[in-house]
Amino acid sequence: MERLSIFDIYKIGVGPSSSHTLGPWKAALRFAQEIAALEPDGIEIHLFGSLSKTGVGHATDVAVQLGLEGFAPETMPTELIPASVARIKESHILRVNGREVSFFPSKDIVFHRHEKPQHPNTLTFFAFRKGKIMHEATFFSVGGGFIEKEGESKEGVSQVDLPYPIDSGQELLQHTEETGWPISEVVHQNELRFREEAEINRRIQAIFETMLDCVFTGCQREGILPGGLQVKRRAKALKERLMGTSMAFDNAREWLQWIRQQPQTFSTINKWVSCFALSVNEQNASLGRVVT
Repeated sequence: MERLSIFDIYKIGVGPSSSHTLGPWKAALRFAQEIAALEPDGIEIHLFGSLSKTGVGHATDVAVQLGLEGFAPETMPTELIPASVARIKESHILRVNGREVSFFPSKDIVFHRHEKPQHPNTLTFFAFRKGKIMHEATFFSVGGGFIEKEGESKEGVSQVDLPYPIDSGQELLQHTEETGWPISEVVHQNELRFREEAEINRRIQAIFETMLDCVFTGCQREGILPGGLQVKRRAKALKERLMGTSMAFDNAREWLQWIRQQPQTFSTINKWVSCFALSVNEQNASLGRVVT
């Protein structure tokens, strides 16, 4: 039976949308790999349905350009995104697999209002050489950052025999009753079928550090969020009201340690939770690194 790892569910990427940003980004990376042995002089991306209708607001157009250039959403420094997109727009050049390819974003990213019958989140890539199509591929962004390629089996699922298979909440509770373990240990034992203990711990730590940095960074930023609605960032102002001091911290761990040392009431804890959530929302909306 098809099984998911926790790392298929919790993904490090770039906001604002797993379906409209992370999925198309991964599809573009995949297409770039497929044309690595070719020498195209032009590329087109066609966005259909939902990817077209909300594509600009969810940075689908940005994601596919960065993916074609080989940037990974897990590791690309997000502060470089605006300059990278501006360079492509001004130079009319994509750097694909070390080659310069002619690319005019306003013309070569095509927004189709209609949906494809296979899936509402569909995108098709074309690679050209002297006006002729060298390679074509269609992908579906099916949610959670997963993609499927037309004509291929599903991505991101594994045929793994788990010691404690879980297809319902009742089965999960049954495993905890039979083993005497908490839910976390049942899931941990299943996860060991996917990868070694050290790799599990490394990935969990990376997810935690990404979450921590997302909260911290969002609470330092001011200004207007992208998207054209003139929404003002609010997390920093809320953080400053809660802190009641102008103290500055170099990193998230120092800041959170300071917060833990302060007297807390139920009300202030709730306010900090709201502040953290607002910070992550704002980072997500502005192409920040998030865990989706």
